[in-house]
Amino acid sequence: MKKAVLILLMLAASLSSAQPVQEDVVQELKPRLNSDRITYFFGSYGVEALDIETSTFPKSRIANLFSLRDGQRVMRTLAVVDFKDPVHSELANVHETIVAGKSIGIALRDEGWTIQKVPVYFGVIELSQSVMQWMEEATVGMGAIHIYRLDVTKGERAIPYCTIVEIHSPEYLSPEWLQALYPEQYDNFSVCTLETSSLLFRLSKLMAKFPAP
Repeated sequence: MKKAVLILLMLAASLSSAQPVQEDVVQELKPRLNSDRITYFFGSYGVEALDIETSTFPKSRIANLFSLRDGQRVMRTLAVVDFKDPVHSELANVHETIVAGKSIGIALRDEGWTIQKVPVYFGVIELSQSVMQWMEEATVGMGAIHIYRLDVTKGERAIPYCTIVEIHSPEYLSPEWLQALYPEQYDNFSVCTLETSSLLFRLSKLMAKFPAP
């Protein structure tokens, strides 16, 4: 496992045009949501739910987490959200706002839910040409990927809500950044299981048919 993580980190420089990792920035960003991190690096944040029909993720929300550059939306994270079916009744109202396009972390936080991320996988994935166009990335064809389950709590009871796949643009978060932000998790969840391999295959099929911006 350690050898696989080391190889992945050795590839980080060629997989990214992101800023170099700085420890003071890491400590500031560790407790923050992805939306906060995008704002930190690029000065703005927005999310749009994409109307994409796909047989590989038929009931999922596919979203563009973006920042603005010269007034244009630049994808920083391609987020695929697979909701637990059925959604728990206590989450019904906030779930409606999330499906409509509001940031998951912000929506849950605004409604008083505490969010717990349960790690599944850290790695890299090949980006399709159309996804690279969304990210305004001309040269780097690999993106860092973070997969985790999301449980939410109010009081003592945890409620499973969804599994989230985040594919980050090379200009945003590299494998090196993910390792710095999630050091223990990264070391323990960088091996691709059969379940993860299946999910990565479905993601590759999704990106292969991803529409151009």
